[in-house]
Amino acid sequence: MTNENDADAPDAGEEKPVLEDTIVEEQKESIIQQFSSSQLTYDGPVQLICPGCHTFVETQFSLKNGLLTWALVIVLLICFFPLAWVPLCINSCKDAVHICPKCRYVIGEKKLLNF
Repeated sequence: MTNENDADAPDAGEEKPVLEDTIVEEQKESIIQQFSSSQLTYDGPVQLICPGCHTFVETQFSLKNGLLTWALVIVLLICFFPLAWVPLCINSCKDAVHICPKCRYVIGEKKLLNF
């Protein structure tokens, strides 16, 4: 006596298709992929995988006064004080900050002058 359900049941010795395992591993690798600081720019937002929430995002980009900005302000105060405020208005003198728009994780800062 053979049961019709036995014919539909998969063999215990069958393995999962290799293709499914490969796709899952590739997804894990892409999520774990780390960004490098060379991906961050002074020009504007970049697209990358956020290390905080592991989603593909376009960063929020902002500029802030950094060490170079304040060093130039001090130099201008000493040399010609009426123009000491100028570096505070020039974007190319400022540091860039990249933030994830979903989880608000600070992905990185691109500084013009480090100590």
